[in-house]
Amino acid sequence: MYSSRQIAKAVRENIMFMWIAGRQRPDFHTLNRFRSERMKTVLQSVFTAVL
Repeated sequence: MYSSRQIAKAVRENIMFMWIAGRQRPDFHTLNRFRSERMKTVLQSVFTAVL
């Protein structure tokens, strides 16, 4: 699942997502900001390692 809106909805409705999120309910803006700010360096290092 890639869409921030779908993830935010799943955190409210799916027990497995609730558990992973620690019963927090981030909105899609928060999820998108996290992905763009924090995951950028992680994805670059993973991409480099795969190549």
